[in-house]
Amino acid sequence: MKINNLIIILLLIIIAILSFICIYLFTSKNTTNTVQQQPIIIEKRNEELPMYPKENPKYHEQDYQQIGTLSSIDNSKILPLFGKRLNKDRWLYYSASETNNQLKIDIEYENKKCKDKYIGCNELYDDDIVTIPQYNNEKFIVSKYDYKTFDYSM
Repeated sequence: MKINNLIIILLLIIIAILSFICIYLFTSKNTTNTVQQQPIIIEKRNEELPMYPKENPKYHEQDYQQIGTLSSIDNSKILPLFGKRLNKDRWLYYSASETNNQLKIDIEYENKKCKDKYIGCNELYDDDIVTIPQYNNEKFIVSKYDYKTFDYSM
């Protein structure tokens, strides 16, 4: 009986050792998989982040457009008023003659010639009075149309 007890104890010890070995191998495999990190991949984009507006606003069109009319003080003459924005608060202006071939006519406002492409004139408003040298310095009253002030083009 002593031998049987000894064999049983020996078998229990072997089973215990084998189970500890299996548990150790199993847990060491799982921990190595969870500890191992995946590399972080950062993609670099060639595109810039969108900023709005992308460019400064474009004031009106780049060409002259008819923005109103000029009426003589005695209402005997009505001339078209053409203009384009030079920058934020300066404009270039001219008018056209009454004849069929419509020649460009200079305008003066606040004793400044409104055709100077570097300086221009202050913006004209309704009921402002301008002078046209080609009409013997006759004074004209401004009447402006409604128009688009600036455009955020993208």
